[in-house]
Amino acid sequence: FTSYAAGDLPNRFVSFVRERLKMPVITWTVLDQPAVDLTFRYADQMTFEGFEPDLVQVA
Repeated sequence: FTSYAAGDLPNRFVSFVRERLKMPVITWTVLDQPAVDLTFRYADQMTFEGFEPDLVQVA
């Protein structure tokens, strides 16, 4: 897997890793709903901090 900053999404490297190499991408550090939204649009999972994950919406 590759771990990538959520704030740097989207980008070509992450797309390459997911689409061509078929490897999962985990984002860090997810602090709020907009970062959750970015994560699940362009990556596969997240490392989060400062909120209860059950209280956010996953698209």
